[in-house]
Amino acid sequence: MKLIIILCFSIQVTFAMGKPSERAPAGVCFDEITKDQVLDLFRSQVRSHSYHGRSLAVYEVDSKGRVKDGVEYRANSKRPIASIQKMLSAYVAFKDYKYIDSKIKYSKNSRVMDVASTRSPSSGYVHNDRGAVASVNSFVSLNKTLVELLGRSANGAGYMLAENLFENKKKRSSQSIKEVEAYYASRANSYAKKIIGSNMTSIFSNPHGLDVYGGISRTAHGSTASEMARLLAGMAVERGGSKKSRFDSYLRSLPGGPYSRGGAIFKPGSTSRAGKTFISLHDINTGKCSGRRVSIAIFGGQDLNAIYRTANDIVSELSSRN
Repeated sequence: MKLIIILCFSIQVTFAMGKPSERAPAGVCFDEITKDQVLDLFRSQVRSHSYHGRSLAVYEVDSKGRVKDGVEYRANSKRPIASIQKMLSAYVAFKDYKYIDSKIKYSKNSRVMDVASTRSPSSGYVHNDRGAVASVNSFVSLNKTLVELLGRSANGAGYMLAENLFENKKKRSSQSIKEVEAYYASRANSYAKKIIGSNMTSIFSNPHGLDVYGGISRTAHGSTASEMARLLAGMAVERGGSKKSRFDSYLRSLPGGPYSRGGAIFKPGSTSRAGKTFISLHDINTGKCSGRRVSIAIFGGQDLNAIYRTANDIVSELSSRN
């Protein structure tokens, strides 16, 4: 059986961002000079590193999570997305919170998804609330499951959420991975289409982002840099959960995990088919774009450090221009 690896990254990332802005000031953030500079930053990384996808979307976002203007480079090219899919899985649990239990079962099929990553149990499998590798049929708190999903990037955590949602909505259990993931996909694609629009080309077919597992290739599963940047921006301002908080605030409230730094929210991903993928959301508090929110998606790199540098350089450029 051929298995594709989704990696968990422990790279330390710092984005120097401010607090979220509710209203942006008047004026143009992405003038032609700024757009050219952002593209030059991206192209310089493409020349320096092996970017086999080379897709970029950088958008200014308004207070309602809608894209206003920005920069695109092959942004509408559809590709596998790897673990950035997990941000949508967290959002589905956030919106369908009434059907998600406070303690979630780590089932046999959840372990199957962890094993499919081919990472070691200590680095890639779901861990329980005590910090040990979860045992099959044990239970993990919802918050810890989300931390494992977004921080450790455990594939089993995504399946745990999808399976729990299926069982509570359908009022029955299922041993069929295909059935559980099909139901998850119906929820995920419905939520995504409300944000991206009826012309959405993305297909979200599972809760973890693996494009090959169980000996089957999920070639239809994928999205574009443009649609993932739009999706992250739109999800961030939506309200849900038991406290009806915004999704971005909810993510920042979760303990641990390398998915929120300096006010920025981000998620990397990796499979051999997708290469490295990355989405991030930033609140700019200096320079010409002060008071603006910016959403970034980068697809197809081979070096995640290079992608982090590219995103950070873009944010620095937008923060410094006057």
